[in-house]
Parts: sequence; C-alpha cells; structure tokens
Amino acid sequence: MRECGTVPTPPYLLFVLAQGAWGTLQKTKRKSASGVTTMSSATHAGGGAMDAKIDAYKTGISQLQEQLPSVADAYHQFTGECFKDGALPAKTKQLIALGMGLFANNEVCTFYHVQEALSKGANAEEIRETVAVAAAIGGGHAMSQGVTRVEQALQGVVH
Repeated sequence: MRECGTVPTPPYLLFVLAQGAWGTLQKTKRKSASGVTTMSSATHAGGGAMDAKIDAYKTGISQLQEQLPSVADAYHQFTGECFKDGALPAKTKQLIALGMGLFANNEVCTFYHVQEALSKGANAEEIRETVAVAAAIGGGHAMSQGVTRVEQALQGVVH
C-alpha cells in the first residue's frame, strides 16, 4: 500500500486510536471511469463524519486520476517507491508518516497511516509511542521558536 495521497486505497481503514474500539468493517470495491479500483470507506464504531471525509478524499483523488492521469500516476509511482522496504523497513516509514500526519493535523493521513502501520506489523504500543514522539516534536517546535525567534523579536534583532 502507498501513503494517503494515492488512488488505490487501503483495503480497510481502522480508526482504532481515534475511536478507542475495534469497529465493524465493511468494504466495497468500485472502479472509476479510468478503471482504477478503489475501496469505499470502512464503517466503524462511531463512523459517520470521518467516513464522509474519507469518501470525499477518495472522490477527489479519483477525479484527479481521471482529469490528470499522468500527474496522479507520477505521484503514485513516487509514493510507492518512498514507502516500500529499503534502508528503513516499510513499517518504520508508516510510523514516520503517522507522526508527520499528526504534526500536520491531517486527519485522513493520520487514520490511513495507523492502518498501514498495523498492516506492516506495528503494534498499538509502537503506534502510541509514535504519537508521543509527534507530541514531543510539536512541543519542541514551539519551544525552539520561543527561545530563538521570539527572543530575537523581543530584543529587536529580527531583520
């Protein structure tokens, strides 16, 4: 599987961390006009609004594939290469992507990369540690700006 920006969607999406429970999954395959097979959103305990966001994203990506196939194909190729096993295992790459999705406050990518990390062998403890690292980075980002730029601004040094 590739990261959240790809047309081929994951066969299932678990919203385990956000919902705090395993949901009942349902999946439906469908083909776009360009012949790309996608999956409908999984349903889960507490679904609804998140399912709608996932569906809207999938619809938009499918439209991009139909309107700009060479751009979408190039993006799929790029992300596919980035997320395959290499010097870093695919599981580690999914955990990194999860942390970045959290830091960027991207709900769709957060849910997607939780599922992809699980599918690559990550466990709940590894995923929760990734959440903690993302939180530390977010706090560190604010702190680093506070002790540098803000202090420079207070001292009138900013150009």
